[in-house]
Amino acid sequence: MKNKYLVFLILIGLSLAIGFFYLVSKEEGLELNETSCATCGSEAPKIENTGKKTFEDTVQFSVVATAMGPQTKYFNWKPKNPCPGNEDCYLKNITALATFLNAGDPSILSEEGAGFIQIANSEESNCTDPSQATFTKYLAYSPALAGGESWTKRTCGESATQNTCNLTKEDGFDGKSNCFSLKLFAPSSNEGEINFAAHLIFITYTYETQ
Repeated sequence: MKNKYLVFLILIGLSLAIGFFYLVSKEEGLELNETSCATCGSEAPKIENTGKKTFEDTVQFSVVATAMGPQTKYFNWKPKNPCPGNEDCYLKNITALATFLNAGDPSILSEEGAGFIQIANSEESNCTDPSQATFTKYLAYSPALAGGESWTKRTCGESATQNTCNLTKEDGFDGKSNCFSLKLFAPSSNEGEINFAAHLIFITYTYETQ
């Protein structure tokens, strides 16, 4: 049991190190305007898509399960970069840089989606108490992991049917929302045979003007 917790602490340290690496290599709230350049380095002008703007926020939200049972944490995220200009817009894509860790038994494989991160839309969110929000969309969905394994990836929950990869206006992620509520879940079963931590490092989001 002592060795299991030592492995767990090492994996959590690895997750935090990954987050720190990204923090020092990027500016917080970095604007990533979508552009395409057919002949970069030549005299040809860049072609800019003015209908979409992409930004990235540092969030650093975490949840850690214990051998006693699973853990759920709730947070609110308010985009640091509002809908650009005076036009109405909505979030077309929301992508997370997320880490899932399993510090359980190396001989036991978790199910896909055992750990996850969900995000509520503008009407579902609760800016006062995010635990009271309604969650239908997945921002990150863990792969199957054996004990001692970790997974870090930019993801929009593509392994789940209800994801944030290609949102429409009808999905309700209004660009002028006060907040979006988040739910992070880390499973634990059979006294830690499966024992997860989840870490949300960045949120990258793309506005589309209407």
